[in-house]
Amino acid sequence: MLILLCLNAFERRAVENSLRESEATNRAIISSLPDMLLHLNKEGLIINFHGVKNNLKPFVNLQKNQFIWNIFPPNLTRVFKQSINLCLTRCFYHFEFQVSTNVNFFFDARLSKINDKEIILVIREITEKKEYEKELQNAKIKAELANQAKSEFLANMSHEIRTPMNAILGFSESLFHKVTDEKQKLMLKSVLASGNVLLSLINDILDLSKIESGKLEIALDPVDIRNIVQEVAQMFSEKAHNKILTLTTNFDSKTPYTLLLDEIRIRQVLLNLVGNAIKFTDSGFVAISVDFIELPGTIGDLIIKIQDSGIGIPESQKEVIFEAFRQQSGQSNRKYEGTGLGLAITKKLVEKMNGSIALKSAVGKGSEFTITIKNVEFINKSPVNNKIDESPDKEVIFEPAVVLIVDDVKTNIKSIINLIDSQSITFLEAENGEIALEILNHYHPDLILMDLRMPVLDGIETTRRIRTFEKYKTTPIIAFTATIFDSQKTATKDYFNGVLFKPVSRKKLLTEFKKYLPFKVTSIQAVDNEPIVEEEISDSTLEQLPDLIKEFKEVYLPQWQLLKNKLLIFKIEEFANSLRLSNEKYNFYLLNNYVNNLQKSIDLFKGTSKN
Repeated sequence: MLILLCLNAFERRAVENSLRESEATNRAIISSLPDMLLHLNKEGLIINFHGVKNNLKPFVNLQKNQFIWNIFPPNLTRVFKQSINLCLTRCFYHFEFQVSTNVNFFFDARLSKINDKEIILVIREITEKKEYEKELQNAKIKAELANQAKSEFLANMSHEIRTPMNAILGFSESLFHKVTDEKQKLMLKSVLASGNVLLSLINDILDLSKIESGKLEIALDPVDIRNIVQEVAQMFSEKAHNKILTLTTNFDSKTPYTLLLDEIRIRQVLLNLVGNAIKFTDSGFVAISVDFIELPGTIGDLIIKIQDSGIGIPESQKEVIFEAFRQQSGQSNRKYEGTGLGLAITKKLVEKMNGSIALKSAVGKGSEFTITIKNVEFINKSPVNNKIDESPDKEVIFEPAVVLIVDDVKTNIKSIINLIDSQSITFLEAENGEIALEILNHYHPDLILMDLRMPVLDGIETTRRIRTFEKYKTTPIIAFTATIFDSQKTATKDYFNGVLFKPVSRKKLLTEFKKYLPFKVTSIQAVDNEPIVEEEISDSTLEQLPDLIKEFKEVYLPQWQLLKNKLLIFKIEEFANSLRLSNEKYNFYLLNNYVNNLQKSIDLFKGTSKN
């Protein structure tokens, strides 16, 4: 019996020790919590509390056996009563509340049901968290405003820079086609080249801004990827030839002829990558290959590879080169130039088109960029007959028409008139919308070019008013602008038949005019029909004739095939000069005659031989 009593006492003491240890542990845990714990009955009466911060004003006079809402302002009484009832019903309830004294305090309250008569209320002060959230929200608003300001600034700067650029490039191109002095032509060529470089830089910065702000839109249209790649290759053929590089294109037989792509953006990507390949390759080759992996249905993955034997890219630089305004470390800016925007824009454009770009490269061995665009829809697997009239050079002659140009900058108007250079078109001029509306009371133009940003009355409002008149509902109106804000895009679709961006080239201007004005195309006739005098071919020329034929077939014939139907007089003249220089080593009289006749046709087109 005594033994049993001793055992019971021993067990009781062990249990009591265990309970004390457990209580000590629980107290330690509770004490370490940053929260205030209150034990309440179902009526809201405080039974006990722990960890209450007496330095906080609401809890200064906290005591047991008082209702929880009595320590807070009256406006919280109803909140706490409802919270207790909801907790007893749901077993848990959570809410936040604010106590305003001289300083605003924010609290997080969590109620947990113990039984039908009791609950635990856990209160945590979250004033700092709320202040941080407020600061974060303010910072977000400021960032959004700053981003909006940046976008508006870039758009405004684009407009302000493009407007004078329109006059510079427009008049320079017009003058280039008219002057005969070679020194003057060389200076004008430099002006045009420098102007286009500046324009390209402006476009790059704007594209990057649009992409980063998520405002760049991808417009899918049926395009011939073969034609785009070949045109891009042709654009760089002269540079490749000058550097003695082999530039090739290859198309897998499975590649459809018509794909739904954004032609402008895919061309931009190819121009950036092929341009870089040519720039960073001093000897060897640049190769463009296109493949298409067909998937179920009418979609597939388009794969384009640009491979070169250039300087290569170190492993440590493969990510850096895709960052904006970053270039390969150690790269000579004097030798290679550039802003470091091309690859950054390329990567973002490819991603916008549901694609990815991969890079393989080794220093001194070259690079391979692989573009993969997923789920591209195809329309035609077979070639589409887009054959252009194969006649030699063509001249566009417009039939009599009236064109109204509305622009607050006089040089823009004069630039358009000079670029079109048509005796049969009557041009009307207006420097703002009000003057344009007055002119329309007396004239009915066949075509209207409308600047969007003008004083007095802007282009969109002017066009909206024009469209209210029955007689002008179908009159073609072209938006002529340096930039379009997102808020203006809907208006341009609703009111305008098309958009021309400043600065505009003669080719784009003619293309738009031909959509709405009647015209005819005539062959450019030679100035005279001088007979070709037969000359004896020297032995040295005969020996070199195979080399001449090979060079003509590989270099000049592909260039001419792309140039002859496009009326790019500036490029055709460059072609003639290159051919003349090449023939100096052969001195083949038939080729001399060909170059001379080609130059005469160019001069006639520019109007220099009319006298």
